[in-house]
Amino acid sequence: MLKRIFELRESFPNTGPDPDEDVTVSAIALELGIVKNTVIKWLRRWKGSPELSVAERLKDLPRTGCPDKFTAEQICKITAACCESPSEYGRPITHWTHRVLDRVD
Repeated sequence: MLKRIFELRESFPNTGPDPDEDVTVSAIALELGIVKNTVIKWLRRWKGSPELSVAERLKDLPRTGCPDKFTAEQICKITAACCESPSEYGRPITHWTHRVLDRVD
């Protein structure tokens, strides 16, 4: 999406005094079906850290709140289990439940 934002940014003229609040941002948001604040956020994040690599600029920023409850490994195991039938894990059921997923090895 970021690539598309910048492609669209180049195709619209900058008509406002503040490049983050001009008609370009509105046009991009309308074209992509997103809100203006999302366009502004990504433009500022991208332009505000030119010294960072592309991967670092696209990485999620730290979030407030409690820390993650599951490790990446646990999430992968749960996702893999959900893609299979419970019977393949020795469970005599047809659909996964939270309680049964909690006991998957």
